Amino acid sequence: MGKIVRLSARRVRPVQKLIEPASLAYLLPFFREGRTGELVPPAVREFPEYMALDGHTRLFLADLFGVEMDAYVPENKYDGMRQVDFPSLPAKDIIHANLIIQIAFEVAPQAAGNMEGQGIMTFADLRRHYRIDDLESLERFCRQP
Repeated sequence: MGKIVRLSARRVRPVQKLIEPASLAYLLPFFREGRTGELVPPAVREFPEYMALDGHTRLFLADLFGVEMDAYVPENKYDGMRQVDFPSLPAKDIIHANLIIQIAFEVAPQAAGNMEGQGIMTFADLRRHYRIDDLESLERFCRQP
């Protein structure tokens, strides 16, 4: 069975570049108000460093805010989160995260390498790609269509 670890986004490598303004706008209040525990934990693979499987937008914001988050570390692609471990979270959100884990687990190492080839090895690099270095630039980005 997987484990929950508390970690800084600075220790996680992104494996995708896409960050949606609408997703950032939706998640921003959770970070501003210190309510990240109400969100499904990001899923990360340890290989040997942590690589994001699900939750890139949450990790992107955690990096900007400088906060640690609980993250789920599955042992394999079929090792999903269990609803019993997250009773306050909607079952549909857990199911969705588990589907992403199944899809992303095997491709994450290659995807991380592709991101490295684009000069993106950290969430700080990804924020620089989007020119987001503070709340003002984040809010401006969130207003994009």
